Amino acid sequence: MRSSIPVSAVADSGTAAAPNRSLARGPLFAGACVALLVVVAVGLFAGLLAPFSPTAIDAAHVFQGPSPRHPFGTDRFGRDLLSRVVFGVRVSLGIASASIAVALVVGGGLGLLAGLGRGADQVLGRVMDVFLAFPPVLLAIGIAAVLGAGGGTAVVAIAVVYAPLFFRVVRASVLAESAQAYVEAARALGLGRLAILVSHILPNVVSPIVVQTAVCLSYGILIESALSYLGLGVQPPTPSWGTILNEGKEFLAQAPWVSLFPGAAIMLAVLAFNVIGDGLRDALDPRSAVG
Repeated sequence: MRSSIPVSAVADSGTAAAPNRSLARGPLFAGACVALLVVVAVGLFAGLLAPFSPTAIDAAHVFQGPSPRHPFGTDRFGRDLLSRVVFGVRVSLGIASASIAVALVVGGGLGLLAGLGRGADQVLGRVMDVFLAFPPVLLAIGIAAVLGAGGGTAVVAIAVVYAPLFFRVVRASVLAESAQAYVEAARALGLGRLAILVSHILPNVVSPIVVQTAVCLSYGILIESALSYLGLGVQPPTPSWGTILNEGKEFLAQAPWVSLFPGAAIMLAVLAFNVIGDGLRDALDPRSAVG
């Protein structure tokens, strides 16, 4: 679909891009993929993997340390922390995935519309600049405070925060592709703007969208955890990594494991998404190797 690239350019870029593309096949990237697959599998099969109910109270085993019966210990209500962290995968990752999907559809769709004409670009660009003027976490907290606490609120808040980022990525990619020779050729053949956008430009902007999605998923998990930690996201007793952290903050000296394990789960998921995002960027964008 693109116009052909001179052989010399291919040779020059190939030698520079090869080391970067190898990062996507390196052990760090592979390890991140395995870690993410494990996290997703744990969330999907939480009901089978959790040894206890995540909300079952056991007053006889309050604040028990890690043991064979309770590998992650118990909290102040005697609830099994392993079970709560396992079910927390489903809640936290589910909310982050749903919110980023909404942000992708809304922000990406508006970014494509911005590529249709200068008028739409100017109007939509100024609207998105308003949202981008606020720090992401503060904007999410403000939206959640207005709408009220809950899982649905967290989805809306995170989607509003990251839709402008998808808009900017898609808009920039569309504008860059619009200047390519194959677009001019399509116009010469009589194709309309919408047909060119959907049939020719959109397939060539998938790579930056994929990378942006992976990176935003990591931030989505962080913001969901922050909202739940502050009491603006998922509400107890529903297990979320953020709510578990909040419940353990007052007992760090007495029972550090209550906050340690959900914190480690957040770190693992965020790190995995970031490494995968970096690997995908290096593999899908040869220009990242330049310089």
